[in-house]
Amino acid sequence: RPDPLDTSMGPPEYSLEPLELPLPNLNAEQSATLQELSRRLSDLSGKTRTDPGTLMRYLRARKFNLDASEKYFREAAAWRHERGCERILQEINLEAYECCLAPWWLSGGFLGHGLKGEQLAYERLSRCQWPAFAKKMPWEHLEKLDMVHCMRSLAACEEDSLRTGNPVGSGILIQDCEGFGWDQANLQAAKNLNKLVNNRNLIMPECLGKILVVRAPPALCYA
Repeated sequence: RPDPLDTSMGPPEYSLEPLELPLPNLNAEQSATLQELSRRLSDLSGKTRTDPGTLMRYLRARKFNLDASEKYFREAAAWRHERGCERILQEINLEAYECCLAPWWLSGGFLGHGLKGEQLAYERLSRCQWPAFAKKMPWEHLEKLDMVHCMRSLAACEEDSLRTGNPVGSGILIQDCEGFGWDQANLQAAKNLNKLVNNRNLIMPECLGKILVVRAPPALCYA
């Protein structure tokens, strides 16, 4: 946004309607694959978004393998539907999940753009003390909290893409690991975090082009 600190616009809202998102340059074969995937998934068009910009991310995740992309999209759509993920910003108690719990979640946000227009985000994993937080919070609420986080992030990516004309998918995430100590190098915590990462891949795959890890201590390399 021109003024990212301007709160009068409110937080980004995920669109339940198809969007005309910018697409990357595609060759003839890739364009044909995208069209065929859209045709195959036409039965889902009234249940979830199947616009080209959305399908494009699932194709990239499976290296434009048509059958694998269709399978991935259907599995992801079923998972999102089961949990009410796409409507979570309209139907959940956002005061609880965004106002009360968010301060204990991953701190960070979008900072602007890279040299080539890439969406630039910053996250501080160690600040939320993930192992201790995961012990205190039931998994159901952890999952909902991260779904809210992901849907806000995806909405922000799409809003920015429509404004700048740059396709979603080349974002850069800076993961600042300052403060990650041996107390956080916990096997169960790592397994739980991996579950959340897998969930994110069902919600917003292929939004990033690079992840840069900075200030990583030895404990993180061990974990």
